[in-house]
Amino acid sequence: MTCIAMHSPAQPGGAAAGAAISKPVPCRSARDTSAQALAAIGLKELAGQCRMVFDCVRALQRRNAWPDCSLREIQQEFERQHQRRIDVGTVSGRVRQLLDVHWLQRRTDPRACRVTGKAVHPVYALPKQMEAFAA
Repeated sequence: MTCIAMHSPAQPGGAAAGAAISKPVPCRSARDTSAQALAAIGLKELAGQCRMVFDCVRALQRRNAWPDCSLREIQQEFERQHQRRIDVGTVSGRVRQLLDVHWLQRRTDPRACRVTGKAVHPVYALPKQMEAFAA
């Protein structure tokens, strides 16, 4: 796949050329860049991120007695616990992996996010999972 980038070489004195020159440049899809980012972090860091995200869900459920958590709530808890920024896209990726291995479940009934106020389908850990993976 190629994208067309339009380049207009500048004329002396700052004026642009009359006609733009088309030059094909490689395009990257979201799938390509996501795959590259995932490959770049390595399995050990990926597993660590999954565990930290799961621990955030557990902490929110235990400490706050919340039955479930949105991605933004998990992001906020992660940043509170680890004193570093995490992108909500990274949280989403790790939550997806935790859902795939049944460490987390997703609610089908939406509710308002406690951070954004938007309707979300939050995730939660079952009590047996919380105990099995206790730190």
